[in-house]
Amino acid sequence: MKEIVAQRDPDVVFLQGSKAGLIGRLLLRSAKPTAFSPHSWSFEAANGPIGWAALQWERRAARWTDRFICVSEAEAADGRAHAIHGAYVIARNGVDTTHISPLTRDQRASLRHRLGIAPDEIAVVCVGRVHRQKGQDVLLAAWPHVTSPQAHLVIVGDGPELAQAQAQASGAVTFVGGVDRPEALEWMQAADLLVMPSRWEGMALVPLESLAVGTPVISSDVTGAREAIDPSCGEVFPPEEPAALAATLARWIPRVSDGGEALRQAARQRILQGFDLSGTLTILDETLRDMLQLR
Repeated sequence: MKEIVAQRDPDVVFLQGSKAGLIGRLLLRSAKPTAFSPHSWSFEAANGPIGWAALQWERRAARWTDRFICVSEAEAADGRAHAIHGAYVIARNGVDTTHISPLTRDQRASLRHRLGIAPDEIAVVCVGRVHRQKGQDVLLAAWPHVTSPQAHLVIVGDGPELAQAQAQASGAVTFVGGVDRPEALEWMQAADLLVMPSRWEGMALVPLESLAVGTPVISSDVTGAREAIDPSCGEVFPPEEPAALAATLARWIPRVSDGGEALRQAARQRILQGFDLSGTLTILDETLRDMLQLR
């Protein structure tokens, strides 16, 4: 990174994610105006001594951070609550609603047929890397308690814990494996319900994309989830609680079966009201331009 900064001589450096934030701020140490976007704080991913050490690092690195650009109000609140002091800006994750949009009823029926989803099937889809953070193990622990004969769980994604997830699965579960982004979006468009059982996030994009294509979302109550999901288009449940997730699924599977089109319209409206990517880009542009005065 030092070589890149020396070659390019940027006016402002924008670091995104914990690893870039660690390396970049340690090397730069305020040599350039620096913005940092955590995309979930590093200390949320660890417990015990490692989590404590990560928190101490974030507090220390704040002295080399001119702006914290957070992807949700909750992420900023978490930083302040943990005494990570600095100037905070909220640039919520957003969706390009001109390109990520619902299908017509006929288009969706055709897509479901191509993906092997029966007309009367309730497709419950989970999209994401199969990893402890994403909580597929929590979903698979809850799934045997889902009694609807029409419900079918589809797990889309690859990752280090795929084999364990496949061994854990029971009941009507299909593993699609790794797919590219356009195919992942197709699964969201075809789904009746999307589930995100993560253990931690900043503000995940998958639920936003799912709502943008008109698919309601059940999510663990992680950072940012409550800002995106309201009762018109989904519900949150306590993280790492399979029983709570099973109960939430039991409420929502009949609901999407009976009121599908109205729910799909409400999901789309939720994104149009506050998560369009154009607003996010405007905030980022204004923030980084404002930092030019710090040179």
